[in-house]
Amino acid sequence: MDINNFGPVNAEVWGTVSDWVMVGVTGLTAFFLWKTLKSQLKVQEAQLKITQIENQRFIMDQKLQFDIDIIKKEIYQQGDEIISGVFDLEFLLQNSNCLICEIEIDSKNTNLTIAANQVLKFDELIKESILPVHFISEMPRGQYENEEGNILITVRFVDYIGNKYKQNAEIRFKQGLAGITVMPSPIIVPTN
Repeated sequence: MDINNFGPVNAEVWGTVSDWVMVGVTGLTAFFLWKTLKSQLKVQEAQLKITQIENQRFIMDQKLQFDIDIIKKEIYQQGDEIISGVFDLEFLLQNSNCLICEIEIDSKNTNLTIAANQVLKFDELIKESILPVHFISEMPRGQYENEEGNILITVRFVDYIGNKYKQNAEIRFKQGLAGITVMPSPIIVPTN
């Protein structure tokens, strides 16, 4: 009598009980491994959402922005047809530090020119830094008396974790009066 003879189930063809136990254990291991990986995927998705929320909270807490003030303005006539404006501005960095800052000053009017088109660059600014900016503009006298002169100021800056911002301001002047409008908060520039 052969101890490995189970009648129609031949151990050499169908395997032994230990072989089948091994197949069962492998199947259970694969099933639980699949469940574990599926659970880890859910956890990673939740962590990604939390990270995005924390990034937004960080950006909102920093409120990185500039206050812009006209410190000095002189508007005078240069000859019979040209009106010149000399402006001294102060840019005050609020609430946080800034890695890179670029200030661009340009004209919105076709006949208004900015002497030496202004693009100023600054590196590593700390909170409460003051940036003085001086520029001269010229426009025809008729336009100065009848229309507003509009000077656009665009401030682009990057915080220490790489978020890019843009803040706009506009200086309007007409017949000796000048005022500045600063957009209340900077917008975040999407990165590509």
